[in-house]
Amino acid sequence: MTSSTVDSKTDNKKRFSTEKSIDRGFIWLTAALAFAIAGVLVWIAIQVGIEAVPAIQEFGWPFITGSSWNPPEKQYAILPMIYGTVVSSLIALLIAFPVGVAYAIVLSENFIPKSARLILVFLVELLAAIPSVVYGLWGIYVLIPFLKPIGSWLHDNLGWIPLFSTNYVGPGMFPAGIILSIMILPLITAIARDSLASLPDNLR
Repeated sequence: MTSSTVDSKTDNKKRFSTEKSIDRGFIWLTAALAFAIAGVLVWIAIQVGIEAVPAIQEFGWPFITGSSWNPPEKQYAILPMIYGTVVSSLIALLIAFPVGVAYAIVLSENFIPKSARLILVFLVELLAAIPSVVYGLWGIYVLIPFLKPIGSWLHDNLGWIPLFSTNYVGPGMFPAGIILSIMILPLITAIARDSLASLPDNLR
């Protein structure tokens, strides 16, 4: 064995040891950052809880179970807000989930040419880049007036369903659910598309 071969093996061992040390340091660094993020979230939750103690002591459970919001009378309750959040989210999921999965199937399979798929992927990613404030303004000035005849028809013909039991007057669960469905559509499409793309060919 020549001296050059011995030197080469020594250099390889040093390089391997250095790379291993760098990898170990990177693992510890990422773990520390992950725990730091979790710690920040816990700290935020604790601070919010501490700041909320006076309100909890003054209003108690009626703050969650009540429906009156009257600041001049110092009456505060958030049950309608909770109800609106849950119902509008369910409507958004009912609309966005089937559309997003179907969109992901079209994008992950060879149903359409590749150039057309690239355009559709760009359009979905473009939806994700639009700020939520823009969606809100678009909903107020464009979507709500556009949905008025549709909402009136649903109330007249499907009023026996609780969701359509009230007359369409403008802002409500219907337009809110549609706007939320558009906002979550890119996320559902991206997750479903990545899941479908990772499947083996024999399972497709």
